Amino acid sequence: MRLILFLLFLTFTNREVPAQEKSPVRILAGAGWAHVGIRDKGISPLYYNGSHTLITSSLISGGDSIFNNVEINFLFGNITPAIYPKQTSSRMKSLKGGLNYSHMRFVTTFFSGKAMLHLGGILDLQFAWYKHNQMKNSSENSYSFNTLNASTLISYPLTINERDFNIEFRLFLPVAAAVLRPSYSYIKAGGFMDHSAGHTMSVINSFEVLTLNRFFGAGSEVSLKFIIGSSPVKIGYKWEYAGHYDINRLDSATHGITLQRVFNF
Repeated sequence: MRLILFLLFLTFTNREVPAQEKSPVRILAGAGWAHVGIRDKGISPLYYNGSHTLITSSLISGGDSIFNNVEINFLFGNITPAIYPKQTSSRMKSLKGGLNYSHMRFVTTFFSGKAMLHLGGILDLQFAWYKHNQMKNSSENSYSFNTLNASTLISYPLTINERDFNIEFRLFLPVAAAVLRPSYSYIKAGGFMDHSAGHTMSVINSFEVLTLNRFFGAGSEVSLKFIIGSSPVKIGYKWEYAGHYDINRLDSATHGITLQRVFNF
C-alpha cells in the first residue's frame, strides 16, 4: 500500500521539466510478431501457444527528467496444444489487447554519466479472448488484468562507426491487480450470477482486487533506437508473464518483436 501511494504521489505531483531541457512529443507506430502461450484450466489443462500478428503504437511526451507514455497494443492469431500439435485438430482463436500509461522520473546517472536511470509506475489494462474450435459449453473464455506496476528504465547511448544508437531496458512488476474472469461453469464472471443487479454493477462486483498472494506478473523490454536515412526507428523485444492463482488457474506469457517508426513533433 505504501508503494502504491508513492507511485500515485509521483504521478500527480509537480511535472515541470528543467528550462534547459526540451519537451518533445513523439509518436511511435509499427507492427511485429508475437508468440503467445496460455494455460487456462477453465477450458483445458493443456498449454496452448502460437504465433500472432502484433500492432502497436505509443505517444510519448516530456524530456529526460520526466516523461509520460501512452501505449496501445493489439494481437491476433491462433494457438494450438504445445504437446503433439500435428496430431490433433484442436485450435483456439486468440485476440489480445492492451492499453497502458506510464510515468517515469529521472533518478541518477552511472557509467561515467552516460547511462540514465528512471523510476516510476505503469497502469496497465489488458483484455484477452479465445475460442476453442471443438468444445461446446466452455468453448469461449476471456480475462481482464488491470494492474498497477512499479517500473524502472535504464537508457544508454552508443556510437558505432559514427552512427548513434540508444539502448533502453525496462523492467516492471505488478504490485496490485484487479482481475475479471469467468468461473468453470459460468461463461460470465461471478458478479453476473446475481441477476437482480444491472449490467454495470455485475461488472463491478466481478472484479477481484489482488496482490502478490494470488496474482503474480513480471515483464521486461529491450529496445534499440537509431536512424535509417532520415527516419528514426525503434526495434524492440518484449516479454511478459501473468498468473492468476485461483481454483481455475490461468498462466499467460507473451514474447514480442516489433519495428516502429518514430515521429518527432
